[in-house]
Amino acid sequence: VERNTGVSIHHKGYVIPHMASLAFKKATSYNSGFLVHIGDLNRGRVCKSLLEAIKYVADKYPHRFRGLLCVGTVCQEFHDMVQRMNMKSLVKIHHAVSSEQAMMIAGSSTAVLVIEANMPESPFLPSKFADYSASGRPIIAITPLISPVRDYLQRYGGGYAVTHNRTEIAQVLCNVFGEPISDSQPSKPPNNNRMLLDMFTQEEISKAYVQMFDRVISNSSNRASRFSKKA
Repeated sequence: VERNTGVSIHHKGYVIPHMASLAFKKATSYNSGFLVHIGDLNRGRVCKSLLEAIKYVADKYPHRFRGLLCVGTVCQEFHDMVQRMNMKSLVKIHHAVSSEQAMMIAGSSTAVLVIEANMPESPFLPSKFADYSASGRPIIAITPLISPVRDYLQRYGGGYAVTHNRTEIAQVLCNVFGEPISDSQPSKPPNNNRMLLDMFTQEEISKAYVQMFDRVISNSSNRASRFSKKA
């Protein structure tokens, strides 16, 4: 916002992330072998490279990788692309469910998926990213080279950040569902995502709000004091 408006607001702004979902229960292995995407999938985030990578990895590891499971509303463009690529057997689409049910599905998967639009930079931190941190599953994030999602994964672990590139996506899918394509690929992230989850716990987010209110009240009191002295 500052870059595009030329107005300095950073000194008076506060950024607090979403809190992780509390809806997770003990997960079963019902969706084992699936990469799961929770939430709406609109036309701006349709990723052909992802589908190409899914088809490649499913051919390579047919007994380990069952495909993509989308839970939520999916745009017609995505339906059409799946149809054109003859991938209906590898892409399952489930209607929208309650938050608790969605989190149980995510927690029973092998990995969970974040898809951001293909753009040079993303300023967003999707709420599902915080929820995923509590799932205990590795997060695969298709995200720009500059994004909060990528920053969190690089700093705290818990998953992989890739671009909208078929080879990158396939390498990560192979690493999670099968074996790495190349020796340069990192080892699988720990499933518990503990360091990442710590950033989105109820305690951590509540503390951030308290600190914000303290600063706002303190700044207001200081301004009122200075005004009184001038008066």
